[in-house]
Amino acid sequence: MISGVSIKQTSNLTISLVIPIILAAGYFIINLFFLAEYPFVHSDETWLGGLARSMAAEGSLAATESFFDLYERNPHALKSLFHLLQMGWTALSGYTIFSLRLLSLTAGSLFLFFLYRFIQEFVRFLHLSKPAARRAALFGTFLTASDLQFIYASHTGRQEIWLVLLLIVVLCITVRSMGKSVQFPNYRKLWRQSALAGLILGLAYGFHPNAAVISMPVFACWGFYLASGKADKNSRQTQRTAWQAFLSFILAYAAAAALFFIASLLMNGNFISDYLAYGESLGVKDSVGRKITGIYGYYQKLFSQISGTYYTPDIRPQFFFYGTVYVISLFLLANKTLRSRLGFLLSGAALTQIAFIAIGRYGQPSVVLNLPLAVTLASLLFAFFVNRSEKFPEKNRRTAETGMILLFTVLILGNTLHTFGEVRQQIRENSRYEAYLAQIREAVPENEKVLGNINAEPAFAVGDLYDWRNIGALAEMIESAETTDTAGWGSFADYIRSRNIAYIIYPGELDVIYRQRPVWNGLYGPLDAVYKEMQMFLLDQCEIVSRFSSRTYAMRIVRYQQEADWKVTVYRVKGD
Repeated sequence: MISGVSIKQTSNLTISLVIPIILAAGYFIINLFFLAEYPFVHSDETWLGGLARSMAAEGSLAATESFFDLYERNPHALKSLFHLLQMGWTALSGYTIFSLRLLSLTAGSLFLFFLYRFIQEFVRFLHLSKPAARRAALFGTFLTASDLQFIYASHTGRQEIWLVLLLIVVLCITVRSMGKSVQFPNYRKLWRQSALAGLILGLAYGFHPNAAVISMPVFACWGFYLASGKADKNSRQTQRTAWQAFLSFILAYAAAAALFFIASLLMNGNFISDYLAYGESLGVKDSVGRKITGIYGYYQKLFSQISGTYYTPDIRPQFFFYGTVYVISLFLLANKTLRSRLGFLLSGAALTQIAFIAIGRYGQPSVVLNLPLAVTLASLLFAFFVNRSEKFPEKNRRTAETGMILLFTVLILGNTLHTFGEVRQQIRENSRYEAYLAQIREAVPENEKVLGNINAEPAFAVGDLYDWRNIGALAEMIESAETTDTAGWGSFADYIRSRNIAYIIYPGELDVIYRQRPVWNGLYGPLDAVYKEMQMFLLDQCEIVSRFSSRTYAMRIVRYQQEADWKVTVYRVKGD
């Protein structure tokens, strides 16, 4: 006979699973309708997808991009799991930008499921009823699902959405195992769960080096767990078990992370020096002072929507909202009930910024790595303020919670919908991405070698496209040869002929980059040494076969995209 308690526990478990499943599925379905439209396709998406195609074609994770032959590339394993996912996914669903983004949307939807579960578990220490904890989880989930930057991340074929997914999964396992270790002292299970969390976090290095950033909140969680003596200060056995669990976490984490560094060394014996040299070009070796200044500039640019080639959405409401949440949290540290949980979240957020500074790479998409802790903090305050008074009737508390959920969701969602309206208007004034590819396919026959931008990579077979970055590298080689009086590196014409390039897809941005040099040299490299010869080659040895407008894909510099009717010109190289 099943007891009433068992039935109630089963019912609560079912509700706790069904609600986040419905929310995640709803988010997935709704976002399918504008997945390929928002944000505009960035060349990094086709770069990563193209690299996965090169790996699949060569049957090796050590393969480098087929579209780069002069632009130096060195293989490593720090993105190998992500590319394996892409290869498997596109093998089943086809290689399109929609397919690449669908993989990210899947990760984003899974994130919402685990976020709901994490918040629900995290706020229970306030001795809330399970319905109250569920409402706090709903608050955080709705905030996130309507957040413009989160939608951006879950629509972009990059790794950031996978990093936040892995982070929330690890936090779910860690916090849940820590909470149960006192009530149900199954120490072997605690060690196993800790090792599992460490393994998953270490595997994040197979997605992106920013796995070091998402590790910080987890280390903060362990730090507070061990330092506060949460297990039981009066029990040496329990304290020893907690430290042993931490050791199992660390060993699993280190072992998993080490696999990718060892694999990178096997792929490239000079991996460390090559990777450091690459990082130096991106500011990784800058002074501490410059890095600290850099992170201020990073957030200031995000607030002001200033960027290079990445579309930067308007997330000023999030700055104000979460900024207020952090300020209130600092004042509430004096509250003994909240101190440990607030301390973990605030220290995790601080360590995340320190990790950003230490790495020194401030990419626009990385800002979403702040979201899991920020939204959990907001949900914690939501639960605390609404439920802090026992004299406050349960019915009124539910009304207040529902009102707050609707209010903040509408505020964040309102900004999101406004931005979507602007994007749709810009799309009407441009060609859609698929239309851009269609115009290129119409102008360029199949199986022809092409020089063009990798934002058009899906239009070609593997090995048929050469990216303009090769021309920037060629220009640097020519300049180096001239200044050192060494043998010449050839010319633009030599490059075209030696690669049997039959078509050149020329974006209008190249002329702007040359005129404003050296401001935008970082996009392709300095073009000075080849630009004039290239223009003569296009004039004398090529003929125009197509010319069409594409403000977004002919001009990747965001601030200029809507300023003119930018053109893409397709040239056919004349035969000898």
